[in-house]
Amino acid sequence: MSVRQQQRQRWRAKKAFPGVRVDMAANFDWEDIAIDGDTLYIADVGNNGNAPPLTSASTC
Repeated sequence: MSVRQQQRQRWRAKKAFPGVRVDMAANFDWEDIAIDGDTLYIADVGNNGNAPPLTSASTC
């Protein structure tokens, strides 16, 4: 059996991740997801719809 065939066989043997339900959240365009211990981080950091950049103002 070739290395490529072995890789395909291992890939087919893997089970799909069952997923995680995130209440009160809708996945429209999440760019990044990470897990650190018991904490799930979800980021929507893109420029959706080519929106203008956010600006901030500060007072002294």
